[in-house]
Amino acid sequence: MIETILLCSIFGIFIIFSFIKGVQIGMRIKGNIEEANKTSFFSKRTTSKDRKEEEYLNEINKINLENIERYDGTGLGQRNFPEE
Repeated sequence: MIETILLCSIFGIFIIFSFIKGVQIGMRIKGNIEEANKTSFFSKRTTSKDRKEEEYLNEINKINLENIERYDGTGLGQRNFPEE
């Protein structure tokens, strides 16, 4: 019984160590080890182009929802989509 618990604990520690070492090696291969130390792995960098695209898609979704609410079986009262 104690052997099983000990074996599972050692195996679990080995898995965690292997994951951390794999991330370090992968970041070193990619050449971003300094950047990885400064920023979080889960932070997303947004550029002005990404923000503009996101605003455009939000506007399209807003118009879609408004058009669904206004639909009465005809094309009257429907808004057109903006040009890119």
